[in-house]
Amino acid sequence: MKQILIIIFLFTLICQSTRAQKEKNWWYFGLNTGLDFTKVTNNESTIPTRISGPIRTSEGCFSISNYKGEFLMASDGMTVYNKDRKVMENGTGLKGHPSSSQSGIIIPRPKYPNQYYLVTVPAYGDTREGICYSLVDLNQNGGLGKIVQKNIPLNLGAGYSRDKVYENIASVQHANGIDYWLVHRARQYFYSWLVTENGISVNPIMISNIGYDPGVPNYYYNDVSPGNIKFSKDGKIIAHSGWHGMTMGRFDASTGAVTNITYRTDIRPYSCEFSPSGKYLYGNHYRFRTDVGINDQTPTRIGKYNLYTVYGMQIGPDNKIYAFDRLPDKLALMVIENPDEDNTHVSYYNNFFTNDNFHAIGWESVYNLPTFAVSTFKFESLEYTYLCENKETKFTMNVVISGAIPFQTVVWDFGDGTTKDITDFSDPIQEVNHTYKKRGTYMLTITPYRDAAKTQPVTNWRISETLKVGSCSIPVNHNISNMKY
Repeated sequence: MKQILIIIFLFTLICQSTRAQKEKNWWYFGLNTGLDFTKVTNNESTIPTRISGPIRTSEGCFSISNYKGEFLMASDGMTVYNKDRKVMENGTGLKGHPSSSQSGIIIPRPKYPNQYYLVTVPAYGDTREGICYSLVDLNQNGGLGKIVQKNIPLNLGAGYSRDKVYENIASVQHANGIDYWLVHRARQYFYSWLVTENGISVNPIMISNIGYDPGVPNYYYNDVSPGNIKFSKDGKIIAHSGWHGMTMGRFDASTGAVTNITYRTDIRPYSCEFSPSGKYLYGNHYRFRTDVGINDQTPTRIGKYNLYTVYGMQIGPDNKIYAFDRLPDKLALMVIENPDEDNTHVSYYNNFFTNDNFHAIGWESVYNLPTFAVSTFKFESLEYTYLCENKETKFTMNVVISGAIPFQTVVWDFGDGTTKDITDFSDPIQEVNHTYKKRGTYMLTITPYRDAAKTQPVTNWRISETLKVGSCSIPVNHNISNMKY
């Protein structure tokens, strides 16, 4: 049996293709400001453009664009703004808070390309509403969208009241390539809810014990609840940072469990972020390795300022890490240029924002940058057993397709004038049968399309494989007579 196994990691593409990450092109945050990465993802600039925006918040914010990099919506956790930067229909009265570190997140609704779950998180000063989610339908109002379900509450379980949540939230793709996990850390637990086409599970599917309880949220300045959760791009590592300290562990995308947990309380960064490959975890001016526990290493110092003042760490579509660095008299845009390199270079843009004095009235950018769900696009493998004339061949491919706008169609072109369209991705294991009528050499091409009409091919994700089809029959020599032994 002949078997060919082609491993194609298209989101190394997670790490290498900026075209695959245009869902993160537009960032709105702070006091009516933002970043536009359009020129960056088009290779026209090395730094995003500062823009004005609709959001006025001191901390939490979240936004999303489509695969073309066209802005869709943004929120501060209380109000949703549509692609025209105006309040979306029924888009007010959400249960987030401007002083929540991660006031919410937008998650694509599986199997519904134009619908999104919008999750909100309150601040420690008023946590009674807990974590809630709403449903946004962008098919409404000519693409401007409408909230069609609002403020559905989620429980925490483990004997812990839903009105005592922390200020963090994160989402990562499920191992099945279709659904998502929604993850929150409160006290000594990581809570994992399942996100499907039918909604978000009211109760956590998995509760993982961290082993360290910072305490109950309170109203004081040194409250333990502010902080951020981040996933590595492959979804295998999770980290939580905040005033209480840092926690890091392994995440199982099949079960939602967090294991191999390590933590430390001597370093307490407000935010954190992983390098593109997941090799390093950054927090404030510290860099940790992820192949050992964070309590078993001495972190590396980065940057030229030795201050405890870095906020809003977020990886951009260019795989650089962006943050705010609060200097004694100004707010700088801090950029970690090559996060996966050992000798990390950090750039500072002290005059990037209109008002550099962050104490002054009207300072634009405050504590946090937008939160994004981690999703993956990839064709993981292609296998087949034999290629014989007039004999059916079974092709098997593991297709993982998920993100802000999932693929609508994948076309198999067998190179002999016949094609087959795949439009159902509910099962990530795709099996396609084909029979070649004649011997010869053929080019099998597998092309994903963003639309059902097949007008928007994603050519840089196309697979091409040369196939040699033989007769596979055993010739008979009629000159050989029966032999007697």
